[in-house]
Amino acid sequence: MLNIVKALLLISVLLIIFIPNTATGQILYFVVFLAAMGLVYLYWRLSYWVSDSDVKSIRKTDTEPLLSIFAAKVPSMTSDDLLRGRLIITEDSIELYQLPKKKCKDSPACEKTWSLPKSQVESFGFGKVVGARKGFIIYTNDDQISFTSLPLYKHRERLFTAMGWPYTPPEKTTGTKKRT
Repeated sequence: MLNIVKALLLISVLLIIFIPNTATGQILYFVVFLAAMGLVYLYWRLSYWVSDSDVKSIRKTDTEPLLSIFAAKVPSMTSDDLLRGRLIITEDSIELYQLPKKKCKDSPACEKTWSLPKSQVESFGFGKVVGARKGFIIYTNDDQISFTSLPLYKHRERLFTAMGWPYTPPEKTTGTKKRT
């Protein structure tokens, strides 16, 4: 399925680039453009999306996670790609689930690729983790683990609650400075 989406995406991009809209008509040109955007979304969904039900089938436990959100773990080496998947915070651990690299008929829907006991977390915070992307940073005794996720940044209060720490909202500033 992913290969079909890749081929259709390539064809639609080639049509957009090499066939002028005067030859195909304005409406058909924009339909192909919208189809290409839909194919990009479908490619992302098939390549990276891990649902709550996928994780539930792997975890084999009745306890619900305290927080479940789509996030990407920033690798320690700059040459690696982001590890996209579902970040789960439970009573005693923080876990990241991803789609398997090779999907077969009998392969699981997802797999646990990273885990950290909550007891090892010394502190956590928010800041820029990759370029201009805001994210969540976990500090342990000897390491720093970063995740990037727009919903995670927006729902800081839920994250603090899931980690079991009190939440203090940041002070709001007006954006003006006093002149001295």
